[in-house]
Amino acid sequence: MSDPGIISIIKKYWKNCEIHLSTQANCTNWQSAKFWHNQGIKRIILGRETTIEEIKEIHKKVPKVELEYFIHGAMCMAYSGRCFLSKYYMNKSANLGDCVQPCRWKYIVAKGHKDKELKLIEEEHGSYILNAKDLCLLKYIKKMQKAGIVSFKIEGRAKSAYYQAVTSGIYSYLIKNINKISNNKLNFLYKELQTKIINRGYSTGFLFGDKSDQNIKNTHQKCNWEFCGIVIKKNDENNIIHIKVHNSIKINDIIEIILPYYKIEQIKIKKLINISKNIEIKKAHGGQNMIIGIKINKNIPKYSVLRRKLNK
Repeated sequence: MSDPGIISIIKKYWKNCEIHLSTQANCTNWQSAKFWHNQGIKRIILGRETTIEEIKEIHKKVPKVELEYFIHGAMCMAYSGRCFLSKYYMNKSANLGDCVQPCRWKYIVAKGHKDKELKLIEEEHGSYILNAKDLCLLKYIKKMQKAGIVSFKIEGRAKSAYYQAVTSGIYSYLIKNINKISNNKLNFLYKELQTKIINRGYSTGFLFGDKSDQNIKNTHQKCNWEFCGIVIKKNDENNIIHIKVHNSIKINDIIEIILPYYKIEQIKIKKLINISKNIEIKKAHGGQNMIIGIKINKNIPKYSVLRRKLNK
């Protein structure tokens, strides 16, 4: 939470509640961190504008407060999420979690007076003047741990189960193996984030004191892989896994199954089974509430997600 009034009420009526300070409290320096810690705050989710040097100073000056920091996801064009465009245009408040992201929309240049024309870089359909690149701090997790960060936050608002599985899987694998991961493996994981989930290009945000980069070319980068299903039942006695279809799956598709800690099993679909009718089919589509079966001779846990390679 971020509102002092709400915090005081929680402390009065729910005395054993562990309170975490929201990033929208805009805590970016040690004096602010000290103030909130004295109010009984256990953990502070720092503002995205906080640099790594400031993180080190906060940790040194206020060592007993836990520090959390955003490491991946969409960057807001406003100061730590304080944007009013969504409320203004669509009556949906960003500060209540309902942002429709007007900063990602296409804008057309409106010509004014000759001496007041606004010059923008634009493509055929419009200009992306407010479209920040996504944050990706995969390669700097160890530095951030040394600086004092104990919890890492992935921005996942309105994202799919597939996006959540990929990002949390990659980062949890990295953190689990932080002291033994090779540079080659780290580069591989970074490329997975670049090429297998939709993104707007990546930047390091404000962590190193730079300005956050903008993507003025398009709303997002294209991806050659598509989320196509979730495992809802692990291997049965015939090694058939049950899958709820989210997009199309068909014979001869190349499928990757993402397991916990980003272990990947790749298969080529040779046989599809309609579970309810117990018949073979050639393809299945999302939106039909269809449960399909695929045979695989490896243990696949429930809630693993599937992606399909798109034909170029």
